[in-house]
Amino acid sequence: MLDGGTENTNPSLAQDGEWIYLTGREETAQGPRPYVERLHVRTARRERIFISTGKEFEEPLYVLDARTLVTTHESPVEAPNYYVRDVKTRRFSALTTSVSPPDVDRVVPRFLTYTRDDGVALSGNLLLPPNYKSGEKIPILIWAYPDGYSDARAAARVRESPFRYTWGSHDPIKRLICLLALQGYGVLWDASMPVIGEANANDTAVRQFVANAKAAVDKLVELGIADQSRIAIGGFSYGAAMAATVLANSDRFAAGIGIAGAYNFTQAPDGFQTESRTLWEAPQAYMDLSAVMHADRIRVPFLLIHGNEDANIAASPLQSRQMYQALKGLGRTARLVLLPAEPHRPFAKQSLDHVAWEVQTWLDRFLKPKKPESSALSESSCHDC
Repeated sequence: MLDGGTENTNPSLAQDGEWIYLTGREETAQGPRPYVERLHVRTARRERIFISTGKEFEEPLYVLDARTLVTTHESPVEAPNYYVRDVKTRRFSALTTSVSPPDVDRVVPRFLTYTRDDGVALSGNLLLPPNYKSGEKIPILIWAYPDGYSDARAAARVRESPFRYTWGSHDPIKRLICLLALQGYGVLWDASMPVIGEANANDTAVRQFVANAKAAVDKLVELGIADQSRIAIGGFSYGAAMAATVLANSDRFAAGIGIAGAYNFTQAPDGFQTESRTLWEAPQAYMDLSAVMHADRIRVPFLLIHGNEDANIAASPLQSRQMYQALKGLGRTARLVLLPAEPHRPFAKQSLDHVAWEVQTWLDRFLKPKKPESSALSESSCHDC
């Protein structure tokens, strides 16, 4: 396979005589930028003919001729559409007319960069409510998923462009989390959550989770967007495990949310996520990352949601049931919601609508001004919804 000169290069798009057209993604401080180069097969001379620029994300799909491409074009509030692009004049004409849902174009996207205490560069995509006023403090949800990296330089790379269409994500959970911005919340989604280390990185994962989360909170407070008393943290799958672990080891959050989470890794003794060691080879790492073992240190309300037919070995519904039972046995505020007939990632419209209601209701209750007690959820309830 010919490449276009970067690590994330795709195969050639087309060949025209002695020229081969290649596509790739250039790493930048604000995420990957798709480009097209052409390569002369005899001389190996390269010419870049197109790169996505500005606060947009444009992905080349086909080469029509030496100066004309078919691309997809999108922005955080502009739905993806297909275009014919003239690479010389930068003019383009639309082939499709997909539109955004009502009101999402009023959400204010911001790309944040910040640094954790040990100097590792982090980033996240922040969505602010429509008509947000600078300096206004609003309730915040930080949504993250951990990734493993060999070194700090690799961890600092922005893996996802902040200029992609937020509401077009293939992940329905991410979409409904982002829609909280229409309900008055700030949402820091895809917040960096790196675990750095060549080998046995999970031995320090808890410390790194907390350092990542602290850096995000400090940045939001520094910008005047958040105050310490109204920030929640959450995640899906291993992100839920991270959220529970952070809550057990930090006092920086007012509430937590875990969807399809794994809270007891001793039930997956042959390895989990990036952990290749067995439970018997690294018992301390398994224990440290099993939030149920540290439930006594979780002092804030925690919402657990799980598909009742989740076949993921490391994140079965039993994990959420055990976590809920541990928290309730300790007198903590918790809620367990089981989604009937749903697998690891819920997909039914009724389930997703219910997840959206549960999440917003939970955050409204614990991050927004108190409502009359009669309107509050029973914190000891466990429902098959």
